[in-house]
Amino acid sequence: AGRPPLRESGWDLEQIARRYRKFRDTFAPIAAARDLRALRPQSAFVVRTLLIHDYRKIHLRDPLLPPALLPESWIGVEAYALCAGLYTAVFTAAEQHLSEYGATLRGPLPPAGPESQARFGGLIR
Repeated sequence: AGRPPLRESGWDLEQIARRYRKFRDTFAPIAAARDLRALRPQSAFVVRTLLIHDYRKIHLRDPLLPPALLPESWIGVEAYALCAGLYTAVFTAAEQHLSEYGATLRGPLPPAGPESQARFGGLIR
């Protein structure tokens, strides 16, 4: 008795939630754009790069607790769905940009492999 719940003693969930809310506030307007699939490949690449960079900075600090230990309406669930949806929407155009302009020391980049398409539970087909 008198001890904070496990989730509060080990992790600063409020700070993580603030970061997820900032992520949502940054990327939700982009995701709400009418036709993301019409983005130029370069723009899609920039969106995807910034999206994943920002999401990973938060996600790597998230303890990924089971739902029973999380606050109600945990913002991490919404942030994941936003990231997955936006990633899926810009994937093809971003890959087009990479295939046109990306290169390795040995030559052109290989096409995206199955591991790229398996992200977010295999949303990319």
